[in-house]
Amino acid sequence: MELNELFDAMSLQPIAYNPIYAKITGSLTAGVLLSQVVYWSRCMKNKEFYKTDEDFREELCLGTYELKNAKKTLQEKGLVHIKRKGVPAKTYYLLDKEELIRQITSYVETTQLDMWKPHNKTSGNHTTITETNTKTNTETNTRRESKLSRSLEKKEKSFSEQDKQIAEYYMQKKAETVPSASYLISKEKKEKTIENGAEAIAKLRKELSEEQIYAILKFTIEDDFWKTNVLTPCKLLKKSKEGVPYYLRFISEMKHKKEERPFIATIDC
Repeated sequence: MELNELFDAMSLQPIAYNPIYAKITGSLTAGVLLSQVVYWSRCMKNKEFYKTDEDFREELCLGTYELKNAKKTLQEKGLVHIKRKGVPAKTYYLLDKEELIRQITSYVETTQLDMWKPHNKTSGNHTTITETNTKTNTETNTRRESKLSRSLEKKEKSFSEQDKQIAEYYMQKKAETVPSASYLISKEKKEKTIENGAEAIAKLRKELSEEQIYAILKFTIEDDFWKTNVLTPCKLLKKSKEGVPYYLRFISEMKHKKEERPFIATIDC
């Protein structure tokens, strides 16, 4: 099969992901699962349907614990009713369409209210110059303390030493394969670039398994197109024009390749 034919075959059944679902559930994986439940619910004319965990893991490329947590979130939110019944037992899903519409409406209304909420509310009470100056000084000090607090928080590392080693190895491989990326590990930028990459990897661990992270990093090093368009792990957290995080896009592209071997096998973490 030629590459063009392979690409067309992979694009026949893309996963439709709606960002609003992630916003109302507070979880990206729960939002992806909800998108797929809505799809199957429509296929079944809004009736109950059954699916195995293996089916969803295969369709969405989710790990066991990712799927388990996503199902728990949808149940707790009252968006999907999940039951096991029958002999042998099967897992049945029923989308609560009315509750989904209610939560979307509530989210949109709340967002609009926040947008239109006035920053300065005029009241009928008159304040003196002294009261105004006192309030201004208090607000200024509060902002300074808040800024200092955020600065101190940033100094606390949010990533592990292993994340830093992975990021450093990744940047080194990028510099070797993409000459234009060598500036990223220059003396002036190296430490900051590696720390930013380590923070990105630490965030990815909240959504993906270690094997998935390794596979994605390996993919962005070896793929002819992405090796020059993804130069740091930070790009994986950004969203494409379609509003989908790049790491989810890469998982979809790798779905049929089934490459599980970690590309950082030489790193002793």
